[in-house]
Amino acid sequence: MDRGAAALPRSGLAGRSPFVGREREISTLCERLEAAARGEGGVVLVSGEPGIGKSRLLLEIEARAQATGWLVLSGRSYDTEGMPPYLAFAEAIAQYLRTAADEEAGPRLAEAAPEVALLVPELRDHVPAAGAHPALGPEAARYRLFEAVSDFFLRLSGTSEATGLLLCLDDLHWADRSTLLLFQHLARKLRDARFLVVAAFRTEEVDRSRPLFDVLAELAREQQDQRLTLSRLSPKETGALVASLSGGTPVAALVQAIHDQTEGNPFFVQEVVRHLQSQEHGLAGAEVRTGDWGLSQGVHEVIGRRVSRLEVETQRLLESAAVLGDGFDAEMLRAMDGSEVATVTRALDEAVQAGMLREEGSSYVFGHPLVRQVIYERLSLSRKQALHLQAVEAMEATFRRNLEPHIAALAAHCRLAGAGADSEKAIAYSLRAGEAALAVLANEEARAHWLGALALLEATGGEQKRRAQLLERIGRLWMWREAIGYLEASLKLYEEMGDSDRAAGVHAALGARLSGIGDWADLNRAIVHFKAAALVLDQGPPRPSQVTLYRSLANAALGSERKQDALDASWRAMEIADQLGTPELWPLSASIHANALLASGRFSEARALLQRSAEVAERTNQPEEVIRTMSWRGLASRDVLDPVDAKAWFRRAVGDPHVAKHEQWRETLVRNLGVACVASGDLEEARQLLAGVGADPLFHLALAPHVAFADGHWSRARDLWSEVKNQAHVSGNRWDEAWGALLLGRLYRVLGDGKEAEHLLEEAVAIFADQDSPPEVWARTDLALSFAATGRPGEARAHLGRCHEIVANGEDWRGLVGRIALAEAAVAAAEGNTAEAEPLFEQAIGVFRRYTLPWDEAEALHLWGKALLRNRRRGAAFEKLAAAVEIYQRHGAGDAWIDRVETDRRNFEGTNHARPSYPGGLTAREVEVLRLIAQGKSNREIGAELVLSLRTVERHMVNIYGKLDIHSKAQATAYAFRHELAPPPPA
Repeated sequence: MDRGAAALPRSGLAGRSPFVGREREISTLCERLEAAARGEGGVVLVSGEPGIGKSRLLLEIEARAQATGWLVLSGRSYDTEGMPPYLAFAEAIAQYLRTAADEEAGPRLAEAAPEVALLVPELRDHVPAAGAHPALGPEAARYRLFEAVSDFFLRLSGTSEATGLLLCLDDLHWADRSTLLLFQHLARKLRDARFLVVAAFRTEEVDRSRPLFDVLAELAREQQDQRLTLSRLSPKETGALVASLSGGTPVAALVQAIHDQTEGNPFFVQEVVRHLQSQEHGLAGAEVRTGDWGLSQGVHEVIGRRVSRLEVETQRLLESAAVLGDGFDAEMLRAMDGSEVATVTRALDEAVQAGMLREEGSSYVFGHPLVRQVIYERLSLSRKQALHLQAVEAMEATFRRNLEPHIAALAAHCRLAGAGADSEKAIAYSLRAGEAALAVLANEEARAHWLGALALLEATGGEQKRRAQLLERIGRLWMWREAIGYLEASLKLYEEMGDSDRAAGVHAALGARLSGIGDWADLNRAIVHFKAAALVLDQGPPRPSQVTLYRSLANAALGSERKQDALDASWRAMEIADQLGTPELWPLSASIHANALLASGRFSEARALLQRSAEVAERTNQPEEVIRTMSWRGLASRDVLDPVDAKAWFRRAVGDPHVAKHEQWRETLVRNLGVACVASGDLEEARQLLAGVGADPLFHLALAPHVAFADGHWSRARDLWSEVKNQAHVSGNRWDEAWGALLLGRLYRVLGDGKEAEHLLEEAVAIFADQDSPPEVWARTDLALSFAATGRPGEARAHLGRCHEIVANGEDWRGLVGRIALAEAAVAAAEGNTAEAEPLFEQAIGVFRRYTLPWDEAEALHLWGKALLRNRRRGAAFEKLAAAVEIYQRHGAGDAWIDRVETDRRNFEGTNHARPSYPGGLTAREVEVLRLIAQGKSNREIGAELVLSLRTVERHMVNIYGKLDIHSKAQATAYAFRHELAPPPPA
């Protein structure tokens, strides 16, 4: 049953500030609840300045949702040092555990219990039999945690006894990075659930470097959220709030004065009213004066003045509380300054009465975060440090029997206590806090604690070995760029100490990070580090770490086009796995070796090895390795131009139930499937795959340019493939750099820019040369086609000869045989040998049809048609050209492809007419460039409009300047206007 906004009752929340205004915002939230009840879940982000009423709005929607049958859970983040990771989610889960019966909680949490118990240890009381899941690497383990927590909430949202689940998360701006990554993960899963998340965060007085803002940008890019920004109250709404707070009807002058003073910020209004009441100003009398309130320095000053009017003991208590942060109790305050019970009780009562504090169960929180902020900021540095030191001593005394839950807070207070704290104790607590964070997979928080420990060690001249170990641990927590500096510093210290074993481990870690994807990657440096590690590890007995090392070395060698190194290293990994008698280590090693065999054109060996690898992986219960072998079988078929077989393997892998639980696996497989779909002419499916998976940049760089190329969006395809090529060049990934050059060269060949095409294709051939691999055949056949198009068939023949040498190895080269036949046909046609060309065109088309390669078939028909036109066989030529157009139309190719064929047909029909002549001996392309120069276009803009590289534009300009004897763009523009090659500017 749908519930409209009007059906959601208003609530009276005792003890909270009145709910005034916000009709638009509460109406929007109620509408989103209605949509979520229909299974259209999502995220609403509520933002605004401090005191604007974000928390109050969350309380209101919680109350209205509960009144209409929603299960409501809530949590918040805190501006308090040492808060545990994932606290907002832990609070929400703990809230459910407190209210749900064991017979409900048990089944809903059973599957997720091992992971969720990391956040909420008391879960084990509800599901005592929950066992641990198999160990994984840190990133995979965190992914499993995020999946488990998300699945728990999603199961709650689907319960029949509730309308749905509303999860409210407050003060998200204070959240740790781990909490925010979990929040982002959950947000991606809500689209079809009866589940609404409403989260509030500040837009001001928050450091823009906090992790929240990266996550917000990602959510916006993925269109995963709706946003509500709270504005200040109008004068009328301010009057209503003042009346509600004061219990009377304030005079208009007073309301206007308060509105002017606070600019309609609800919390500020409340503080001004409290200030006036404490000064015994009458709020309803006509005689109220507004000129001497003492508020000229703003509401922060008002809070400070209100604090200063409290008893001295209360002020001291609030200072201690500001250092402790929300969630403290009376016992902790007594322990901090040694006050009597009666003194602390009296001070707490006064602080609560004044609205500075609020009771929440047996603990206390500040009435508003700004209250704590003002009190803390007014403390001198020495007073802050002294209070932080007192907090350490109080916590140690209070929790001496079980310090572990408070280790992070103790570490933070020790560091903030400055020189007064015991540095060794501060280091020890920081190290333990990092370990505790790592235990719950909060890598970022572990790093922060260890960085604090490192700073203390360096400041106190800590021992070299301890610093080296800490640098290494910090480096290993980062995956890529950030890790490198820490690991290199650690390696330097180990080498100075002569600790070769530790140094070898760091060499391996550096190699792994330098093998990544990004502008920090450097495969050549990675290989140096891997080999340095291998020299040490090979001196001892076989060990599992050697298998991992040699696999990594093989992968890096493959990426840098060192195929023999890749074959040797992957074979060594297999050999060590056999020596260790650990079959579970063998499949991945074998798969990497098979990949090196594929890259070397040894397809039969590779397929047999991949099959054996899959069988061993199946026996040893390694589903990820089974999926990997299917993926590489697909890549092998795709590289020899058999997209139908490739799609079958990719679909089998995508359909594996384990893939559904691993987003990264799925995206990689789907993008490979998409590229195979483009090759086989399933363009619509490729477009859907591109639109249906997240906006991961690697995904788009892998698939988007292929789709753009087939759609005829050649400028976009050029830009994306250029990005692929440039990134690979920076990282030293020669394999990807060569593929980028090859695909760009093919694009420029299609555009008729022979010079640029040949430059790029020769670059690809230089990298792939003498590899006996499919990419070498791809590059050489495309280069031969380009040479044929530019009237240089002799140069093409040399590349075709090399292609025949490669495919003579007895392997099944599938569709690539058709590319060789097509290039040979084009070369024969360019030499005027029609009798030789026609059977080769027939052969190529037959191969392309057998392997479902419609774009290649259309290209063969187009080139055949052009060859027939040159021989004046008009009827046969038009038949071939029409067949090419029909293929493009049938498969939904972009209009640019059809226009390209039609242009060749029209040019032939116009051959009896005089070709247009241009002054100065300019060509048609040079005139196009000249016209754009006259329009004031830059070289880059000219390239974008004509789909030319910057180098080609510059070459055309050199030709134009030389033919016209001019030396500047201004002279070129004048020439264009004078010879009517471009319209003159309007008068």
